[in-house]
Amino acid sequence: MINRLAYLCALACLVLPNVGRAQGTQSAAPAAAAPAQAGLLPQVPDLSSYLAIDSVSPGSIEASPDSPGTYLPLTVEMHNVAAKAITAYRMVITLQYPDGSSSTAALMEDCSYTIAEMKTPGVLPIPNSTLNPAETHVITQRVRLAQDWQMPVRFTPAVTMLVFGDRTGIGDPKAIAMVGGARRQMRRELAALIAQVNDAESAPDPGRRYAELMSAARSDGVRHAGLGASLTRLELFSKLRGTPQFALMRRVDAATLVAFEDSLLPTGDERQEKQ
Repeated sequence: MINRLAYLCALACLVLPNVGRAQGTQSAAPAAAAPAQAGLLPQVPDLSSYLAIDSVSPGSIEASPDSPGTYLPLTVEMHNVAAKAITAYRMVITLQYPDGSSSTAALMEDCSYTIAEMKTPGVLPIPNSTLNPAETHVITQRVRLAQDWQMPVRFTPAVTMLVFGDRTGIGDPKAIAMVGGARRQMRRELAALIAQVNDAESAPDPGRRYAELMSAARSDGVRHAGLGASLTRLELFSKLRGTPQFALMRRVDAATLVAFEDSLLPTGDERQEKQ
């Protein structure tokens, strides 16, 4: 089955788009480490009374073929201790090195895409994709080390932003606004894709119309970043016409768009309400 999670998150252009899923663990793009001045830990709000961080487990240091420096996979296990569902979060992890210096890495994830996908007909439930009260969640992300090949001796996490299932948020207002903006963009992109497929399917020559739409999408992609996932999805629709998977994809996209409406945040100044 098509990995719609990667497609949806790519459309949203989030800071940490999910690029894979294995055993309920989601991997994300590397996060750069920001050195703390004069060895002092940065002062950040901690919302651990809502989202408890149970463990931060490092993997093995590795080099990246695509960028300079070294990276460390971190697996973070958490559980929701709030009274309502959490749909997005941001945390800052302080990495302390053997010489006493430190750096920080930010992790942010929006679970609304997988939550919406789970509500659609014809799709098997995706494990570890929600954060309802008392549920456990795991994410793995590679973070860049401020000191190459130096394994940190301590990892100190702090939750700095939360968005809840009732569309309220607490913590970092810029992060809340980023989640809200990404969700609205996702809705626009998915609605546009559905309209394109409907247009092609109603045309006298659907194959030719798909080719025209894909050509236009490639041209737009030269001028606008973030359209690659939409073009890929359109290409899949074109190739799978007449198959059961084609019908399932159309049904899932339409149902996901409806379910996704429930996760949109208020416009204007993203209102923050304490739980």
